[in-house]
Amino acid sequence: MAGVWFVTITTLVNPVLSSGPEGMQFNPAQLAYSERPGFCCKILDVGLGFDNNSFTFSQYNRYTGAYLDDQAKADILGSIPRSGVNLRLAGAGRAAEFGYQTFAANIQTTCRAEVDIPRDVFELLLSGNKLDRQYSARGARAEAEVLFRSGVGAGTAVGRDFALGMAVHYLRGLFRAELTECEVQFLTTNEKLFTNGRVGYRMATGGSGISFDAGVAWWSDRPEDPNDRWWKGWWLSLACLDISPGILWTDGTEQGVLCFRLDSANAYEISRGERFSHREELVAGEPFKTMVPMRVNLGLGSRLKEWLNNALLVQPVLDVSPFALREFRCGVLSELWLREWLPIGCEVAYQKGRGAVIGVDGALIMGKLTFVLGMSDVTGLFLAAKGAELRLSIAYGAFNERKKKERPFYMHASE
Repeated sequence: MAGVWFVTITTLVNPVLSSGPEGMQFNPAQLAYSERPGFCCKILDVGLGFDNNSFTFSQYNRYTGAYLDDQAKADILGSIPRSGVNLRLAGAGRAAEFGYQTFAANIQTTCRAEVDIPRDVFELLLSGNKLDRQYSARGARAEAEVLFRSGVGAGTAVGRDFALGMAVHYLRGLFRAELTECEVQFLTTNEKLFTNGRVGYRMATGGSGISFDAGVAWWSDRPEDPNDRWWKGWWLSLACLDISPGILWTDGTEQGVLCFRLDSANAYEISRGERFSHREELVAGEPFKTMVPMRVNLGLGSRLKEWLNNALLVQPVLDVSPFALREFRCGVLSELWLREWLPIGCEVAYQKGRGAVIGVDGALIMGKLTFVLGMSDVTGLFLAAKGAELRLSIAYGAFNERKKKERPFYMHASE
């Protein structure tokens, strides 16, 4: 079962107000915003994130390479929920990203890995085996995937302040590996040591698929008359991303199963291989399909001052087969223009299964070049965090040069 999470490469500081290639990442309908750049491209666009549901960075620094006394072991075990440890790593980079008016295209490579380790495994490693207690690794899960994606998108205005957009992506799988089953037990008694297990996996080195994005957007420019309707100066954006029948893996497919059993009373017999049996089955695998989770982006943006705008972001991720809510994120973002060339964005969000996420992004506009640097901490700040994400983007032409009569709070000034 394919996984996804909210580690993404950089958009502009406020994704609800962005157009061009950055807007395509959030909603292709935003390509038709009334204020948008001419030709623009990304010179560099990368992101890397890591998080887990148990350990903070301070715990890692404190206990790595150190002697673990009983208090330290209790601290580590107390951080692990009953469901076990979940580790996630994701990275993405775009090799090419271009936009012109209401069209955009990009090429990117994404990689991710996710591991679930049952709590019993850590109790066994930290505290040793207790007599007459059975330890189990049932529920362990691991998967890794590398994808190449290329896409084109377009938006069109319908009326003065409403737009439709669509994008299509070709997905090329470069590598995938996953555990298909894991059932391992370990038990010691006064008379014997007993363990048995069955571990299965499958992998592939090539596959392909296709996905579609569709979105709608509405906006209302702020009027000069402050007594005009209250709803002026708002943006509403809704998109469904990665609507896909899945990725069919056909190249280099392989699957295997390892079964083992040990029923022995002493280490000597174990070292000689006695009373230990195992069987490994390795076969050429058949083609298999993995589903691509569908992402939904809902954003509501507003403009309070010429130097301040805000956004409310709601981002569920859905498994399509069977249909279920996989991830959920809700956050509030504020963008502050300290200068016409220096916007800063701050986001506070809640993420299902992880808790609070706090992020900061800053952009530096130097003529035709725009530099964006950002980071987010998961469930804490700095060393108290259980994860972090770093983002870096360098763009050409993402912002047109601003004049004093133009509104500096727009991410893209009028042509």
